[in-house]
Amino acid sequence: MRSRFDERDVSNWVESPDWTYRYCISFRLTHPSLPQAEMTKRMGIEPSGGWNRGERRVSRGGDMLPGRHRNSYWWLAIDPHAEQELTEALEWCARVYGTRVEAWPEFFESGGEANLFVSVSVVQHAPLVLAPELMEELARCRVELQLDVYATDEEGLVAPASPLDRPL
Repeated sequence: MRSRFDERDVSNWVESPDWTYRYCISFRLTHPSLPQAEMTKRMGIEPSGGWNRGERRVSRGGDMLPGRHRNSYWWLAIDPHAEQELTEALEWCARVYGTRVEAWPEFFESGGEANLFVSVSVVQHAPLVLAPELMEELARCRVELQLDVYATDEEGLVAPASPLDRPL
């Protein structure tokens, strides 16, 4: 069975040094009312994508979906160094992006959320240990860690529908 995952752009996936898994990371902001342009201004970097609250929903393929977005959304694809361990990439993200959003307390006070979204495709047994220091840094910056783990079978990756096709 082929999945919708097979249709996704996986060009930004990074292989682990021991080839037991591959991953991609994005940093995401959601807010009940703040426009995407304001999030871009405060973060100081152009996002990879997003939308504003109240805009029509559109699929990755450009088809109109029912309903409108309930929250504004800003996301940035992270491009780790080739063959960088996932934990090293997460530590770097926490330092660079976590500290930017940490310096913006009114974002959280008005209902905003920040997270590191990590997709991991496991090829074989691949224990991933997240150090207490990393978890502490993410908590201090109020950044959630969201893991989306995919398993490999004989026919390819088996995965749920893209989270981009669901309303936030």
